[in-house]
Parts: sequence; C-alpha cells; structure tokens
Amino acid sequence: MFDQFKRVFKHSAIYGGGALLGNIASFFLIPVYTRYLGVDEYGVLATARIVASILTIIFGLGIGSALFRFYFDYDDLEDRKAVVSTAFILLVIVSSLLTSLLIITSSLLSPLIFASDKYPLFAKSDYSLFLKLVALAVAFETVLKVPLAVLRAREESKRYTFLSVLKLILSLLLIIYLVAYLRKGVSGVLWGELIAPALLCLFIIPFLFKDIKLTLSLEDLKGMLKFGLPLIPAALASWILTLSDRFFLQRMTDLSEVGLYSLGYQFGRLMAILVSGPFSLTWPTIMFSIAKRDDAPQIYSRLMTYFVLLAGFICLGISLLAKEIIRIMALNPSYWSAYRVVGLIAISYLLYGTVSILSVGVNLKRKTIYYPLIMIIAAISNLILNFILIPEYGMIGAAVATVLSYFIMALMMFLISGRFYYVSYELIRITKIIAVGLAIYIIGLYPLSSSLALSVIYKILLLMLYPLLLYITGFFTAEEKRRGKELVGQLRQSLSGIKLI
Repeated sequence: MFDQFKRVFKHSAIYGGGALLGNIASFFLIPVYTRYLGVDEYGVLATARIVASILTIIFGLGIGSALFRFYFDYDDLEDRKAVVSTAFILLVIVSSLLTSLLIITSSLLSPLIFASDKYPLFAKSDYSLFLKLVALAVAFETVLKVPLAVLRAREESKRYTFLSVLKLILSLLLIIYLVAYLRKGVSGVLWGELIAPALLCLFIIPFLFKDIKLTLSLEDLKGMLKFGLPLIPAALASWILTLSDRFFLQRMTDLSEVGLYSLGYQFGRLMAILVSGPFSLTWPTIMFSIAKRDDAPQIYSRLMTYFVLLAGFICLGISLLAKEIIRIMALNPSYWSAYRVVGLIAISYLLYGTVSILSVGVNLKRKTIYYPLIMIIAAISNLILNFILIPEYGMIGAAVATVLSYFIMALMMFLISGRFYYVSYELIRITKIIAVGLAIYIIGLYPLSSSLALSVIYKILLLMLYPLLLYITGFFTAEEKRRGKELVGQLRQSLSGIKLI
C-alpha cells in the first residue's frame, strides 16, 4: 500500500515543485502590479482573466480530459498516436475559428464585458484590444493542452514541469519589461501572457509530434466528443464557482473591491498551486491503476486522510501568514486589506482537492454524467449566495459563498460516488486534523506583538505545533509512527555522513 502512496506523492511532488517554482516567479509580479497598476486597474486585469478562463472552457471542448481517458484505452502505440493527432487537429481548427470570430466582434463585445461606460478607465478601443489579446492567448494555450496532456499520460512529470515553468518564467520576464520598463499597464500584462504560450507552441510542438502522423480518426473524434462535451457544463459551472463572484463584485461594489478580492484570491489559490493542482494532475493515472488491487478501497481511504493532513498544514500556513505576506509583497498599502479573504479561499481549494478523491466511484464506473449535475447545483448555490452576501458583506461575502459552494460540491460527490463504489473514509482522523488546525488558527488571531517580524516568527512557531498536537490526540497509527521513526533514523544517518570541512 505504501508503495502506491509513494508513487502518487512522487509525481505530485514533481508537479507541485514545478508549479511552486513557476508561481513563486509569478508572485514577483505582485510588487510590479501594486506599484504600476492602481487597484481599479488591477480589477480590470482580473476581469480580463475571467474572460480568458471561460474562453478556455469553450475552446477546449473537454478534449483535454477526453484525450487523457482515450489514450489509455489503447495499448498499441499507433492507436495512441491517432488519438493524439485527432485531438490536436480538432483543437487547432476550433481555436482558429473562435479566435477569428472574437477578433471580428471585439468592438461590440468588449464594452459589455468590461463595462467601460460605468468604469471609463480606458477608451473603448483599449477594451477591444484587451479582448483580442485574451482570445489569441487562449488559442495558443488550448493547442498546448495536447502535447502537455501526452507528457502527463506518459508520466513524464519532469519534462512537463520544465515546460510549464519555462512558460511562466518567460511570461513573467515579458510582463516586467512591458509594464515596469515600457509602462504599458494592463495591455502589457496581456501581451506578456500571449507571447509566452505562442513561443512555447513553436518550441514544443515540432519536437513532440515529430513521430506522430497527423491523421484524423473519425471514430476517436466521435468518442472524445461524446466523452468531453458533457464535461463542458461542469467546466462552466466550475467557472461560476471560481470566477463569477468578480462580476458580482464589479456590478454591486466597484473595481477596487474586485482588485482587492482578486489579490487575496491569488494568495488563497496557493492551495491549488501547492497541493490540489499537482495532486489532480497525478490522480487520474494513479486512480485507475489502484482500482485493480484487492485493497483499493482501503488505499483510497488512506489517501484521503493523507491528503487532508498535508493540505490542512499548507492551508493553515497560508491562512496564518496571509496578513504579513501581503504587507511584505504589496508595495501600496491600499492593497493590504486583501488578506481578509485569503483563509476562506484556501479552505475552498482544500475542499476542491478532496473532490478528486471522492469522485473515484463516478470515474471508475464511468458515470461522468453526474459531474455536470454536481457542478451545476454547486454553481447555482454559488450564484444565489453571491447575490445574497455580496451586497451586504462585499468581498468577504464572496469568499464565504465560495467556501459554502465547494462544501456542497464535496458533499454531493461523496453521496453520489459512494453509490457506485463505496469507500469507508477515516472520518474520525480527518476530524482531528480539522480540530487541530482550527485551534491553531484561532490562537493566531491574537498576535503577541505589532512588529511584522515578530508576528511572522510567532505564527511560524504556532504552525510547528500542528504535527505535535496531532500526535497528542492519537492521530498517527502504530505503523505510521514506526515508519516515521525509520525516516528520522535514515535522515540522521545521512546527516551524520556529511562532512562540514
């Protein structure tokens, strides 16, 4: 069983390390944004990224997930090449057509999207340019999905990570140059986010597809569309869950509130970068291979416990240190109040991460038709909660709506997936994790000093209590304690062999 855990966390660590490196690089942009963009301009940028996210869903047609699924239906290499080629051709055609349509209609659509009459920060021609840049960037990102999905399917996590980090760093350098040096503002950011994936497409596609004959298999095309298209409503519902609150904030409050919420959301989203995202990239491959074992339900149950254990620690750290980190990174004090939503967003992504494990029954029994149902109900809940909470509580209301919506999603997935494949999760141990994390967070709300440095030290010390308190509550099993002692012994032996001189 522990060999399976090792395999999961090995690839998750590689994906997570790459995501961490790339996003550490992107976090260097926060001082740039907070210096060269006003809070309301940051709100406009957030709106542009919302548009990019929904276009990504439409352009992709669910083919990314379908490609991954159908790739493993074949053992023959030529059949797998046909699947990859079919997906690649389809996405190139669809992206080209939709991008052309958006460019042609950009002058009509952009005022509706960016609400330029209400917030006249830019001329209408600028908003039209923003939409064109976003559409082109999404087109290149969509095409990149195919080669990157193939790397995941082959479990080439190192190469996948290298290319992902390369794209992020290239984008970062371009944005810094365009925004900080050329003072291009929001358009500079969007140009940087377009040029980076375009260059990566030119680099990666010839190498990855040099041994693949570009053929269109109608049978595979039909199967992938049948599998992927039903996932689009779920993806759109996911968009509502993660991004529709910006539109509510824009209409019910102002762009400054959108900017603050977007900055706080970016820090809370570290949960996805560090834990949920890397795990979700590894999970599909591991899930199907574990299913063949007799003890598969026990492995799934233990994986859930370990996921919550690790994710809970990361979530606690992000929540405790949010105020201090934002004060350090945001050069403009107008941004500092963004910390208030970070903890709630982090919890939301922890809940979202559990959905991947909870969905094992739906995936193994090919009941993906339930994905749209679950996502749509959670999305409708989010819309209703946003409508109720945002007018009264602003960005805090948006964050609370997000947490509650993800909880509804996780609960529904647990109930529905369990009907097809029952897993007895370790609820008592998970409850201990939640209780310990909540207790430490509450203590952290009362700092011992107003000094920024002392506050950071104090909260880091509180965070270190996490494993100790879990040990005191009897969380760890005898086998886990034994393996923990073995690891400590191996670490001591390794350190003892290091010569300092």
